[in-house]
Amino acid sequence: MLNVTVSHLSNAIARLPELDAQELHEFAGEALFNLLDHALYGDDDCSMEEIMADAQRFSRFNFLTNGGESFDHSKSFIVGNGQWLRLLFKDLKTERIHAVAVEYATFVAVIQAFLSWFSTEQASPLLAPSERT
Repeated sequence: MLNVTVSHLSNAIARLPELDAQELHEFAGEALFNLLDHALYGDDDCSMEEIMADAQRFSRFNFLTNGGESFDHSKSFIVGNGQWLRLLFKDLKTERIHAVAVEYATFVAVIQAFLSWFSTEQASPLLAPSERT
C-alpha cells in the first residue's frame, strides 16, 4: 500500500538539489501554490509549446500528488529556499492550502527514517507476501 508513497519520497530526496529556485523565493505560500498549480494543472488557452515549457520548468516541484492512498484528495508541491524546504499542500475536499517550511536536514532525516522503517517492515517475516506491496 505504501510503495507509491515510498517511491515519491525517494524521488523527492534525489531531487533536492534541483528544488531551489531563486525566482520563487519571493512568493508567499498560497501564491506559490497557486502559481505552480496553474502552471501544471491549469485549464487555460495555452499552446502545446507553452504547456510543455511549464511542465519542464515546474514539474520538478510536484511532491506527493498521486503519491498513494494516504495522499488522495490532496495536491502538493515542494520548493527549496536556501537551507529550507517549503511544503505546500491543498486539501481538495476543503480547498484549504497549507504551507510550512522545514530545514533540509530535518526533512532528509525524517524521510530517511520513514524509508528505513518501510524497508524493515517489508523484510518482516510476520507479513504475508501479499501484504508486502
